Amino acid sequence: NILGSGFSFKIHIHRGAGAYICGEETALIESLEGKRGEPRLRPPFPPTYGFRGQPTAVNNVESFCAVPHILKNGAEWWKTRSTYSTPGIKIYMILGHVNDPGLFEAPFGLTLRQIIKMGGGLQTNSKFKFALCGAAAGMIVDKSLFDVPIDFASSQQGISLGAGSFLICDQSVSSIAFLREVLHFFTAESCGKCTPCRVGTWRSLEILNRLAGGYGRQGDTEELKTLAALMQ
Repeated sequence: NILGSGFSFKIHIHRGAGAYICGEETALIESLEGKRGEPRLRPPFPPTYGFRGQPTAVNNVESFCAVPHILKNGAEWWKTRSTYSTPGIKIYMILGHVNDPGLFEAPFGLTLRQIIKMGGGLQTNSKFKFALCGAAAGMIVDKSLFDVPIDFASSQQGISLGAGSFLICDQSVSSIAFLREVLHFFTAESCGKCTPCRVGTWRSLEILNRLAGGYGRQGDTEELKTLAALMQ
């Protein structure tokens, strides 16, 4: 009897297997139906044909969490949560070489400098080298982007918000070894449906393994750039 309307519904929570590809909405629906987690061909799109053929709204859990607060307090209240052009608030996660890794809630538009400060600043004797912004498929940035306000459009300037995750790395981290670990993750999590990803991630990992081991060959970096453009 929601808000005295006479309307009721039940919520069923399904625990998934944690496949990275199921962050894509149609792969998530496939998994929910008991199938292999692979993206569907589109159209049709989930709002017209989704879970078991029914219209389906797929959103990040963070979006759903905001809905009751907006319904209770109103859209104008939600907009006052931030003075930035993007209204509302965001959950940020900071980890790596900072003093206080963890989660915090803040308005959109924070800069990387402010995010690091919210994480208690860099650890003693650490010097900032780069940050992975927006989670695994985000962007690796240097200090030249320290003061760019971050939102869902800031990727056009070279720094992404994505899932709100920021991994801060200091001078002790090898850029090549770090990139190798990212590619190792994607080779393991690729659903294998598309040839550029299925083959490209493995080929990239092979090159990065050589480079990280000190056995690079002439043309390796050029091939990596070509593979990166192809996969993108």
